[in-house]
Parts: sequence; C-alpha cells; structure tokens
Amino acid sequence: MSNESNFFTRLAYEASPLNRVLKSSAPGNSWSGSNRGQQVITRPNRADEDVKIFRYTWPAAPKPTHEGTFGAGQLLVEEVTDEDGNKQLTYADRTGLKVLHRVQVGTNEWLNTYYIYDLKRQLRYVLPPEGFNRLAAQGWDIESTEIQKFYFRYLYDGLGRVIEKTVPGGGTIYMVYDQRDRLVFRQDESMKGQYWIVFKYDAMDRLLVEGKFETNASRVSLQTNQNNLPTYANTVQVHELLIQNYYDSYEIEGITHTFNTSFSHHFIQAPTPSQQRHGMLTGKRVRVLGTNSFIVEVSFYD
Repeated sequence: MSNESNFFTRLAYEASPLNRVLKSSAPGNSWSGSNRGQQVITRPNRADEDVKIFRYTWPAAPKPTHEGTFGAGQLLVEEVTDEDGNKQLTYADRTGLKVLHRVQVGTNEWLNTYYIYDLKRQLRYVLPPEGFNRLAAQGWDIESTEIQKFYFRYLYDGLGRVIEKTVPGGGTIYMVYDQRDRLVFRQDESMKGQYWIVFKYDAMDRLLVEGKFETNASRVSLQTNQNNLPTYANTVQVHELLIQNYYDSYEIEGITHTFNTSFSHHFIQAPTPSQQRHGMLTGKRVRVLGTNSFIVEVSFYD
C-alpha cells in the first residue's frame, strides 16, 4: 500500500439531466490512477446484432413462437465494457422489459440469455445460453423434450401470482396462496404425492411456522380450499415442525434466555438488551432434519 496514491473511486457522468454514469474506475494506481475502468454506454440496437423475437400469446397459443429478429432502433441497449475489454449487453424493449442479456466470452463468442413474456408482460420463460443454442439448432420448438431440460418456466394465476415454476434439473415447484396473497403451501418434485411445506403467519403477515403437511392433495385442490376459507388463518395441521419464529418477547419454548455479557467489547458502557423489541424477531427454533432436536437462536437488540 505504500506505493499506492489513488485511494478513491473515480466516476464520469453523462453530460445530460439523466446523470448516468459513463465510466467508473476502482481505487488503485492500476485502476483510477491509470484511468482504467468499466465503461457504460446506452444506445439503440443495430439490425446486425440479430436479436430474436419470441411471442407468447397464451391462451391463444400454447407456447412461444420465434418470429424473426428485431429491426434497428427497436430496442435500447446498455453496453458495459469491463477493464479487460469484455462486454455485457442488455437489450430492453420500449416498455423497459429485458428481452436479452448477452455476455462476451471471446473475440466473437457470446452467451445469450433470452427472456420471454406474455401479453400481460409477465415473465414466462428464461432461456439460458445452452438452451438457446439447442433451440436454434432444433427448429425453435421451445416445448420439445430436449429444450425442457434447459429453461425456466413460470405459470401464473388470474391474480398474477406465480403458481408453478420449472427450473432446469429440478422439475416443477408448485405454490398455493391465501386470500392475502401470502404463500401458504409449496411443493417440489421430491415431495409430490407425500407432503407439502406449509407456512403460517400472524396478523402482521410475519412468518410464524414452517413445517410439513402430509397429504397427496393437488395444487388446485389446496388453492380451492384457501379461496373458500372464511378467514385468513391457515388452519391445516402441521405434522412436522421445521422452523418456528418468535417475535416481540422472549417467551421461547424450551429455553431460558440469558444475555451473555462476558464477551470482550470495546464500548464505553457494557451493552444491555433493549426492551423496545416490538416488531423484532427475538428467537427461532430450527429442526435438525431426521431428529427431534432443535437448534435455538435468540436475538437481542441494542
């Protein structure tokens, strides 16, 4: 550090009311001291950038279709060049939705991640680089068995809530909500036909309990039950408690809490726990999986 003389970050701004950062250099003689940094420009796209158009008109069409490429000036591009000259390009449409993220990995090599939306502007598919390459090679059928291994897919209900999420290598995750739009059930492929993870909240929407609810009920069945409940409370039985949170007080099951003041501190006065803990997480019990034991945490505030 004795040879360093630039201990600051240097920023260069666009000469406009937008006040956008055009260049940023990290501290150090090799960076801000050498005027070397990350550069950002915003520009319209060019036709030769070959950005694909995907349209998803669900429910009229069961899957997205490839409909050519964007013409010049139809997208806004944020082009970021790092200190080594490599670029990352983000393409957004006129409404601000990101449609493509492109990362340079060689002189003329790029990794392309596409984002596909429905007519409600809801994200429906994320197509990573390997998935996009295979899709282009196999005729643009995004729901072919081969391509399904590589994409992220999202399904929504009429209220715009994600009720199914498909992830590469992980199958489909199912979600159920209560009438206050809180997640109350979640299930992945490994739980199917056996149990759901259930979530319970207090009146302030704070998560109280997370546990297992043993049932082979479908997502549709559980959602219908939630829609018909006369109250917001989740009344299902928790067959195995996994996590329990405590708020506002230190009345925590299974422990006698004490505040340890024996640790070495550098304060003028020894710290003491505050009594103003309303709204704060005060404790947590987390099950050690496969046992009846719990790890207990207690939080104190100054």
